[in-house]
Amino acid sequence: MWALNNRKILDNHVSQIKEGSKYIQKSLKKLNIFFKGGNVTNAVLIRLRNKKDTENLRLFMRKRKIYIRTNFKDKIENCIRISLGPVDKMKIFISEFKNWLKIKR
Repeated sequence: MWALNNRKILDNHVSQIKEGSKYIQKSLKKLNIFFKGGNVTNAVLIRLRNKKDTENLRLFMRKRKIYIRTNFKDKIENCIRISLGPVDKMKIFISEFKNWLKIKR
């Protein structure tokens, strides 16, 4: 309720999330990585090659104190979900994601 009563703070937060979403989408497109979401949601699903990759990435990111969601069922079992945040946080994720991709390739 506090945020709703302080509209400028809420608007600023929403603006930061939208900018972070634009950054992550642009970065994933450059990497030729399939993703969904980020336009009307506060998260993005990123498709990896297989379920094993999702777990490897989760462990890789966890060591860097970056937490992602894995363990989905059926059609999205080879996806991870990341919560969106400000551009500076999304840059950290993309940087480490690129490092993981280098190791995988």
